[in-house]
Amino acid sequence: MELLVSNSTNICEDFQCKEKVGDILQQMDHSVDSCEDFYQFACGRSTRKTMLSAKMKLLRKTLDNPPNNLQAEHFRRFVKSCVQFQYGFEYGYQEKIEQILSTNIRSNNLTVLLASLMARQTTPFFEVRFDLISTSEGFGLQLLPPSDFYNTAILQNWSIESEMKEYCMSISSITHAESNLKSAYEKYKSCVEKATIREMKDFLFITRNESKRIEHSNKGDDFPLNMKRIPDIDIQFALTNQRYTKTDIASLNKKYSSIDWGVFFNVMFHNKFKQSMPIYLYMQNSYFDDVMAELKNRLTNDEDEVLHKVKQFYQFQFYQSLVVSKPNPENFCIKQAQDLMPEITESIFAAEFHQTLAIDRVKTVFQLLKDKFVRLLTDGIIGMENHTKRYLKARLRNLKLSFFGSDWNNKKDPLPLPGNDYISYLLVSLDARRCLIDQPINPNLTFSQYEYPAVIPNSETVFVSNNFLYRILKDDQNPAYITELYLRFHLSRAIAGFLDEVTGRIDTSFWTEFKDSLRSNLEISEGSRNWNGQQITYNEDPGRWKKLVNASASELLADNLALQIAFDDFSSYAGNDRLPWIANDLTTKQQFFILIAQDYCQPLTLTEMAQKLYESPNIPNVFRVTTMMSNSKDFEATFKCARGSGMNPEEKTEIKTFKPQESFFLISK
Repeated sequence: MELLVSNSTNICEDFQCKEKVGDILQQMDHSVDSCEDFYQFACGRSTRKTMLSAKMKLLRKTLDNPPNNLQAEHFRRFVKSCVQFQYGFEYGYQEKIEQILSTNIRSNNLTVLLASLMARQTTPFFEVRFDLISTSEGFGLQLLPPSDFYNTAILQNWSIESEMKEYCMSISSITHAESNLKSAYEKYKSCVEKATIREMKDFLFITRNESKRIEHSNKGDDFPLNMKRIPDIDIQFALTNQRYTKTDIASLNKKYSSIDWGVFFNVMFHNKFKQSMPIYLYMQNSYFDDVMAELKNRLTNDEDEVLHKVKQFYQFQFYQSLVVSKPNPENFCIKQAQDLMPEITESIFAAEFHQTLAIDRVKTVFQLLKDKFVRLLTDGIIGMENHTKRYLKARLRNLKLSFFGSDWNNKKDPLPLPGNDYISYLLVSLDARRCLIDQPINPNLTFSQYEYPAVIPNSETVFVSNNFLYRILKDDQNPAYITELYLRFHLSRAIAGFLDEVTGRIDTSFWTEFKDSLRSNLEISEGSRNWNGQQITYNEDPGRWKKLVNASASELLADNLALQIAFDDFSSYAGNDRLPWIANDLTTKQQFFILIAQDYCQPLTLTEMAQKLYESPNIPNVFRVTTMMSNSKDFEATFKCARGSGMNPEEKTEIKTFKPQESFFLISK
C-alpha cells in the first residue's frame, strides 16, 4: 500500500488503501456525538469481515501439499480423523442419541453415564479439559468444578443451568431503544431464579418425594445449592495460580471410589485414553473432597435416585438435539479445525504471509518499547522508591517474547506444541458437537485468551498469538503506520500488565492510588452511559461494580499507559496533522482514538451486554474502551468534550502517577 506524500498532506491513492478507508468509515456512526458515546461513534456500524473463503483455500492447500512442520501435521491428522468420524456418523450416531433420549434408558453404571455426559462437555459434578498446565508440567488433563467460567474462556458448558439461562436470555431480549440495561438484566435474573429454583432445588441429591427424603447432614440437604455457590473467580484464580494437585488414575480411584476413573476417561476418549497421562486436580480441598464424599453418601443410601437424576440431566441435555447430516464432511471438518485448534490453523495462515519477517518485526518493536518503559520508570514515576525502580527495571529487561510453536523443540518454551493426546481430545469435543451444530461453537479454544499479546502468568513472558501475527501481517490492507500503531499499543498493554503483575507481589504503592480512585469513583458516582442506543445506568449495584473494578483495574491501567506509549510515535508515522484518506474533518489524534476503538469493535445485543456487564468477572471490551477514553486527558482535549458530557464527567482529578506532562490518568470523583 502506498501513500502519496505532498508538502501539505498524505493522500491515499492505492486501491487497497482506499478499501481500508472504506472499512474504517463504514464502522463509524456519524449520527452520534463522539463526546456522548464514543464507542458508538467509532464502532456503531461495525460489521466484522471474515477471511473465511481465503482461509479455506489455504487450508485445503495445506491438506493437499502439507509443509514439513509439526503444526501442519496436527491439522492434517485432525481433519483426516474427523472425516472418518463424519462418514460413520449417520449409521451409528443417530441410534446412540435415540438410546440416550429414550425414557427407557436402563444403564445403572454411574461411571458410564458421567463419561458420556463429559464427552459432551458437562457433568453435574465436574468438568474435564486438556490444556497447558504450566511451563514445567506441559500439557495434561485438568479436573475442575463445573462453572460458567468456561462460557467466556475455554469450554462451552452445556449444562442444565446453561439451558435455563439460554431460555431466560431469549425471553428477556429487549430490543427497543427506550429499554435500559438494568430492566433487561432484572427480567433475565428473575427468570433464571424462578426456573432454576423450580428445576434445580430438588435436583440430583434431593428426592422429590418428601415422605421418602433420606436424612442427611444439613450440609448435604443443601448440596446442590452449595455446588452453585462455588464462585467462578475462585476457579479462575486456581487456574491462574496453578493451585492443583498432580494425581493419577490409581489415586483417584482410591480417594474418590464412587467413580471408576479409568473406565470414565476411556469411555470419554473413545478408548484412546492413556493410563499414564497426568491428571491435575484443581480445588481439591475447597470443592472435590466435599462433592465426592456427598456423592458416595447418597449412592450408599439411595443409588437408584441418584442414577435417575443423572439420567434426567442427560436427557435434558439432548431433548432438543437434531441429527443433521453434513453434505461435505471435509468442509465441515476444516471449519471445526479452525474453531477447535485456532492457534495451529492460524500458524498456517501466518506462515503463508512470511511469518519469520513478522516475528522479527514484533521483536524489534518489543525491545524499543521495553527501553521506553525503562526510561519511564527512571524519569516519570513520582513517589516510588529507588530500590523499587531498580527492581522493576531489572524485571523488565528479563521480559521475553514467545510465539506459539516457533521454538517447540526447546523445553523452555512457555507454550509448547501439544502431543498426540491433544488430537484425541479435540475429536471428543467434535463428537460432542455433532448433534449441537447450531449451538455456540467454543468447546475448546486453546489459548483463545491470547487474542492480543498478553503476559503468561508467572513466566516473565509476553505471548504473541498466531492470530495476532496474521492480523498484522496483512500489510497490503493497512498503511505501515497503522500496523505500527497496533503493534505498539497491544505490546505496550502487555508490558504494562507485566508491571502490574510484578508490583502486585511486592510491597509498593505503584498503582494503588490509581486503583483506589477508580474503585471509589465507580462505587459512589451517579450517571449513565449510552451503548448501541441503550441508556445504561451504572451505579445501581455498587457490590457488582466493586467486583468488576477489582477484576478490570489492571486492564484499564494497561490500556491508558499503552495509549500514552503508542501515541508518542503515531503522529510521526502519520506524517502530519491531517489524513484526508480517512476523513477530512478528523485530526491525527482523533483518528488515533478511532483506530484503537475499532480494533475492539464487536456488536452486542442489549441482553448480551446485560449478562456480561453484571455476571462476568471480566469487563467487556465495549465498556473498557469507553471508560479508557473518558479517563484519558488526551481524549478530552482532542475531542473538546464539554464538562458533563458522556465522555467527560463534570469533575475530574489527576492521579499523580507520572509527571504532569506525562499523566494519562484522569478519574472522576
